Amino acid sequence: MFFRTGTSATELLAYLQMQPEKPDFVQIERELRLALSDRALSNIYRLGECKINGWRLEVVV
Repeated sequence: MFFRTGTSATELLAYLQMQPEKPDFVQIERELRLALSDRALSNIYRLGECKINGWRLEVVV
């Protein structure tokens, strides 16, 4: 298993676009939930519904 971290959605999208294989969207959702559970971020952002649709991950923040 390989983990990719970044500081912005732009970095994550750039990385995903370079990959020939379908990303592990379940792991990405876990990482997003973990990152957004940080006290400083949880006062600003809340991760809502995450829906996997083929090669697409739809996330409500």
